Amino acid sequence: LVTSGAPAREAEGYFVKRELNTTLLELSNYQDITDAQYTINLSPGWNIISNPYGKAIKLSDLKVQKGTDAPVSWQDATQNNWIVNAIYYYQGTDWGGTYTFETDNGGELIPWFGYWVYLRAYDNQYRLIIEKP
Repeated sequence: LVTSGAPAREAEGYFVKRELNTTLLELSNYQDITDAQYTINLSPGWNIISNPYGKAIKLSDLKVQKGTDAPVSWQDATQNNWIVNAIYYYQGTDWGGTYTFETDNGGELIPWFGYWVYLRAYDNQYRLIIEKP
């Protein structure tokens, strides 16, 4: 639940259920983060994330870090069987009711859009690293 005590945070994804016939706050009111890269801690299983930057980012440009090891490319992380080579998303009925996925074959993370990433590995702490476009 997002409240003033627990506000929405960049790079986190959220489920939104509209209870009244109104529109969401204009997302352009939120500032783009200025950090050169953004790190998201991943938990085993499903993780809901978002692109914290104001421009689309290619899935193939993401990196995954295992513990304190050097980060590897998204493709290497999928070949290592750490993560599934797909990032899933759902657009609600107001936007066509689309449930689909993107892969590193041209897929992009659109700003302020929620995605699901599946972390297969349970043996260490894993992080998703997003570099500013």
